[in-house]
Amino acid sequence: MKSMQQTVLILCACALAACAGCRRSDPRQAMIDVPAMRGPACAKIVREALHRVHGIDRNNIEVDMERRRVLVPYDSMIVALKNLEHAIADAGFDANDIPANPDAQARLPETCRGSAQTVPPDASAKPEPDPPAAPSDESAD
Repeated sequence: MKSMQQTVLILCACALAACAGCRRSDPRQAMIDVPAMRGPACAKIVREALHRVHGIDRNNIEVDMERRRVLVPYDSMIVALKNLEHAIADAGFDANDIPANPDAQARLPETCRGSAQTVPPDASAKPEPDPPAAPSDESAD
C-alpha cells in the first residue's frame, strides 16, 4: 500500500513538472495590409471586425492610415494570423493575400470599396526613345 502511494506521488510530481514548462500564451503582432482602408470610416469597420475575434489585444490595435496597415497584437495559442485576415476580409476588405468578401464589400461605404488607388502615370512624362538600331551583318561592296 505504501509503495502504491509513493508511485502515485511520483507520477503526480512528474505530471506537475511536465506542465510547469507548458506554454500558456504566445503573444505576437500581425501587420496586415488593408489597401482599401482610405479613411476613418473604413478604419472603424476594420477595428470592429477585429474586436469580434477572440485572442487579440483589443486595446492596442494600431491603424496606420498612411500605409493602409493594421498592427494587431494577438495570442497565437488562441487565434492564428489567417483568422485575423479572414475577419477583415469578411468585413469587406482585402487583407494581405485574402480577398474581400464581395457581398460585404458591396455593403461598405463608397470610399471603402475596392483596392488601393493606383497613382496614374505622369502625363507630362516623355516616352523613352527607341533604342538605336543594331548594326547589320551585311557588308557593303
